[in-house]
Amino acid sequence: MHSVGCYSVHRAVKLSVRQAEHRLDQAEIVGNLDPAPEPDTNHRLREAWRNVCFAHFHDTYGGTCVPSTYAQVQSQLGLSHAIADEIIQYGVRRLANRLSADPMQRIVLLNTSDSPYSGYMEYELSVEDRRWEAYWRLIDEDGSSIAYQQMNVEALVPEDWLYFRRLLFRVDIRPRTAKTLRIDRQVRSAVGVRDGPGSVLARKNRIATDAEVALDLRGAGSMSFGQTGEYPLPRLELIDDPTDTWSHETDRYGIVPAATAKWRSAKLIDSGPLMASLRRQGRVGGSRLEAEYRVYAGERFVELLLRIYWFEQHKALKLTLPLPKLMARRQDGIPVGGLDRLPDGVERPVRDWTLLKLVDGRQVGLVFPEVYALDASPDALRLTLLRSPLMAHHCPHPGDAPRGVYADQGLHEFRVRFLAGDDLTAAELEVQALMLHRPPVAADMTMGMPPT
Repeated sequence: MHSVGCYSVHRAVKLSVRQAEHRLDQAEIVGNLDPAPEPDTNHRLREAWRNVCFAHFHDTYGGTCVPSTYAQVQSQLGLSHAIADEIIQYGVRRLANRLSADPMQRIVLLNTSDSPYSGYMEYELSVEDRRWEAYWRLIDEDGSSIAYQQMNVEALVPEDWLYFRRLLFRVDIRPRTAKTLRIDRQVRSAVGVRDGPGSVLARKNRIATDAEVALDLRGAGSMSFGQTGEYPLPRLELIDDPTDTWSHETDRYGIVPAATAKWRSAKLIDSGPLMASLRRQGRVGGSRLEAEYRVYAGERFVELLLRIYWFEQHKALKLTLPLPKLMARRQDGIPVGGLDRLPDGVERPVRDWTLLKLVDGRQVGLVFPEVYALDASPDALRLTLLRSPLMAHHCPHPGDAPRGVYADQGLHEFRVRFLAGDDLTAAELEVQALMLHRPPVAADMTMGMPPT
């Protein structure tokens, strides 16, 4: 990648490469744990990795090929992801089938990572022809209650047709290790959700945890992180981008926005006991936006789930975080580590996270597994989410192609976690990013349950 536009243009190939890399790493771990792997597993993994490595060619990964070539690239990366997923799913099932029969329905969770998993996860399961009862408990191997929260399921069907339930719960799982949760359907006096790691508070425009992590959408909006104080809410800003696909002859994009996001009133979606969320819709330019903010009991971050329907031409979209004090320096995630950088306004590539050090000693961290470029000035950090140049346009061509294709049109989703604290470290941000990339693999188990 020899120009700054390559860091973010044609996001689909960057996203697919990163997803396939993590999925293949997980598949290798499962393959080593699988009691009876298929004989051709290693050969299939080599072929899958070959496709991923080939996509790292600088014009391919940089998003600067002619658009017609990317159909084959995406198919190759999709094949690699599918191979990895099949190895994972069959391996997890074979591991689960080694468990003894149990009269309770189980959820088997496998941490397919070399690092511990300690955080929340969502899982949607079937309870056959039963509805979820309020007295049902989620319990671990020792019989202790696990706090859970019900969420909206993915399918949009009438409630009386639906026997699926989406659960949110927090788990701690050692690397390369399985954990089994059971659903206790016996009548109990205590409801499982009361045994939680903390609590959340939810109001019309404000959500917070008992650890004083809060999100407030009143007025310009703010985020709070306990004793470290209050921080401005990030803004979505549309920037004019007249550059070619590579963004030749520049090292940065404009500062003055052509437009900023306009939002409707927020709606409270989830109200605890473990997670609270506020969701709102908006527009920037000709693009539609959906933003969901979450806080979790016992966690120190505010999470933003952002969905963008991108329909711009010659524009860039930045998520801008204004800072309460000037930035002295920052450390950006790069492959296998971090790199110290100054807030000089130059567009830079980034991997997964950044840690900002302010002049008053405070630290601010952001985790963003689906963002690949940013710039920083002393008073603000700007994540580069999307660009829409013509593909593949190389100056000095004027770019007046009658059949030109603009980059990255359509739906895009991002996850961003915001943290602040004097004790915040790059290692913590790295762990958060890896858990987002590699959540535990889950499977239902009904072996041993009595017939209903």
